[in-house]
Amino acid sequence: MHRLIIVDDDPMLLSALRRGMRKFFDVETYSDASAALAFLASGGRADAVLSDVTMCPMDGKAFRAALLAARPDLEGRVFMMSGGATEPSLADFLRTTPHFRKPFDLNAAAGAIGRSVPG
Repeated sequence: MHRLIIVDDDPMLLSALRRGMRKFFDVETYSDASAALAFLASGGRADAVLSDVTMCPMDGKAFRAALLAARPDLEGRVFMMSGGATEPSLADFLRTTPHFRKPFDLNAAAGAIGRSVPG
């Protein structure tokens, strides 16, 4: 089963995503982008990543950039989610990055994420 890493600083949403995505993936969750980055940069197993955009202290844009610098093998398999980022730089970022707008259909999201994983 493919491993999906989910990063979101909202504990209730993170718990709901964990439960929902476990139907499709081996799921590991992080409420802190820095902890997820440390795990992934050290070679932690991941086939795809789903991250919130608006988080503190590291936002999703910074997380994605640092993650792909450390793990270029995940290019095309890092998905963002947003409830509607209004900051201009984040809105621009979302126009060029695979993302889901909250609330989103878990089945559709799982399908898109699963199709991004080779083999």
